[in-house]
Amino acid sequence: MIGALALLCGALLGLGAATPLAGVWIAVASMLAACACCSRWRRLRGFQVITLLLAGMTLSSLHAHHWASLRVPLTGTDQRGLLEGRVVSVPERDGAIFRFDIEGSFSDGLSLDSRPRRVRVSWRDFSHQPRVGERWRLLVRLEPLETTINFDGFDVARLAFRDGVHAAGRVIPSALNAPLELASHPVHGPRARIASRITAAIADPGAAALVTALAV
Repeated sequence: MIGALALLCGALLGLGAATPLAGVWIAVASMLAACACCSRWRRLRGFQVITLLLAGMTLSSLHAHHWASLRVPLTGTDQRGLLEGRVVSVPERDGAIFRFDIEGSFSDGLSLDSRPRRVRVSWRDFSHQPRVGERWRLLVRLEPLETTINFDGFDVARLAFRDGVHAAGRVIPSALNAPLELASHPVHGPRARIASRITAAIADPGAAALVTALAV
């Protein structure tokens, strides 16, 4: 029980830091944890607590560094990219805007590697309604994932880190926007239909979003 709490505290310390631990400190923490495991005092409760605390900090910092390495940097106010990927969240409607997450890669417009990224997009378009599980090609104007200065309100960057989102953007009207593949997962269809019926039945968008989140 104490060991699990120590591991949890270490992970929370790593996640709660203003910035991820530097690579040298991750290496030092890993070496100290390894030495504690190999030491003849490893059976002592204090050494076990220290080892698990360092292990938790190392794991959370490695996760933060991995997320930061996939995050899409902004170099201008009108930065665009052609995104190809699969819709991985049930689209939520807020007035005339659909919001959903796409997991894929940018094939044009940005100098990025081919590793898949999760992008949170918003789309103002009544002629197309993306469904979860479908593959799409979308022209996206990127928006910042910056932390808020005001203490009142959502911390956008930490919310993106929690959800594993590496970029955000708004879909630009273009002839390039097109579906590439229908949904292949059988579970996504019923989830999308339930969400659509909830949205149609509840007039208040906020209440509809809450019920949809709890239901699907």
